[in-house]
Amino acid sequence: MNLTVHSAIATFGATAKEKLSNAAASGQPEDQLRAPFERLLADLAELSRLPKSAVAAVGESSISDLKTRPDYAVTVHNALVGFVELKAESTRQRRRSAQVQRSARQGPVGETTLPAQPRLHGRQCI
Repeated sequence: MNLTVHSAIATFGATAKEKLSNAAASGQPEDQLRAPFERLLADLAELSRLPKSAVAAVGESSISDLKTRPDYAVTVHNALVGFVELKAESTRQRRRSAQVQRSARQGPVGETTLPAQPRLHGRQCI
């Protein structure tokens, strides 16, 4: 299979979904994204024609100035290029996503009609 951005992201999504929906065992949702993210990063490095060894994701790197610890510091050729904070989808986001998917399958429910003469605060608009 030829590696493309689309296939790299699709693989990330499929792997993350598999790990997050494992019925036999469950862990912290964000922790389940680590391995799929590291593979995505390696795939994107390859697509950028960088050696996989040139790009590194260093876990739990502290940023003392900001008093925070993102999930990863990302380096390219040993130069810091950015930070990544992984976030698992919340229950609220999953419910909203399911509603959107349901609406998309059902199509438009009906037409919205406007009143013949719009009113503003009980008065007719001119």
